[in-house]
Amino acid sequence: MLVLVSLLFCATGAQAAFIGLEWDPNPESDIAGYVLYYGTSTGNYTSYVDVGKTTTWTGNALSDGQRYFFAVLAYNTGAVVGAVGGGWLADKLNIKWVTSAFFAVAAVSLTLLGYGAQPLFLIVAVVGASTLGTQILLYAYAGQFYPTSIRSTGLGFASGVGRIGSMPRSFWNGSPGATHASMNVIR
Repeated sequence: MLVLVSLLFCATGAQAAFIGLEWDPNPESDIAGYVLYYGTSTGNYTSYVDVGKTTTWTGNALSDGQRYFFAVLAYNTGAVVGAVGGGWLADKLNIKWVTSAFFAVAAVSLTLLGYGAQPLFLIVAVVGASTLGTQILLYAYAGQFYPTSIRSTGLGFASGVGRIGSMPRSFWNGSPGATHASMNVIR
């Protein structure tokens, strides 16, 4: 489960084209690291850097006087394990049954999370593994139903149709999947 921790920090260029950022850590216990995205227009992040588990970044390759926009993405251990483990299981077993099992585990773990089951870190890890793992397995599974000549178009169309439900949420919240948090400039 990828969680966008912080979005939209806008800074005008510093004198020496140097900037330091820090952000609030994600409260989830199984965060594997953060990826900082940045670019010169909001929502169009042309560069990124994986900063690991640290919640700070110092940039010195920025153009002086240029306005930059930043987003921080937190990724958790469960999602990484689910992606790799789901692919490995699908290769060894029947992808249809592995995908179905991942859906079932996702439903149960999300329900347990909603009821506040403990240990929370384990439930969150299983939610991350099963939800992201299921998404990746669905792309691999759906690809089997399209002829090779139109496979990328078919998967792109199916993915686009699946995103329709997320569009009203982004208008309601102001930005897709964003949880706004503070981000400070370090000088």
